[in-house]
Amino acid sequence: MQIGRPQQADLHQTATSSLSTAGTQPVVITINRGYDDPQYSRKLFIDGHPGETDPGKVLSISMRAGAKAVLAYAQRLIVVEPWPSLSFNPRDCLAGQKYDEQCRGHASRQLASETAIEAVAAQDSRVATVDLDDAVCPYLPVCDPVIGGVITHIDNDHLTLAFAKALEPALDKRLIAASAYGP
Repeated sequence: MQIGRPQQADLHQTATSSLSTAGTQPVVITINRGYDDPQYSRKLFIDGHPGETDPGKVLSISMRAGAKAVLAYAQRLIVVEPWPSLSFNPRDCLAGQKYDEQCRGHASRQLASETAIEAVAAQDSRVATVDLDDAVCPYLPVCDPVIGGVITHIDNDHLTLAFAKALEPALDKRLIAASAYGP
């Protein structure tokens, strides 16, 4: 008995069913930074590459196949790239410091998964990427913990709800540029 197999099959069936109704509508997905950010230690595995467990390499190998699978159901794929993460929790820092500037951090570098999906997009006009790095950290590689009076991160990686709402115009503009709302 293999624990987890039925749930994985159900998840695959649910995703396939949802994608099959996409038709001419673009599919927008996000990439989670946690899978190949070097500050998180984990191994990933991919069918056909049993010896490869480096997350960046596994995700790089799988990007093309993943995009192809989605494009079997949709005419357009738009990938929102992960935004920069920090090596500390800025909310915790802000709670202990007098000035916001004391909690500035340096953004993590671009990840292998980002480079891989950008390469797919460069070779397939049906794939587009949306990069919010400059909206989340306007002074890259430095990231401020507060932008426009709003705390940016709830932890080292996740954005606060208030900041996510503040990013809506920037995201919407980039989704329009990527043809997320149609031609």
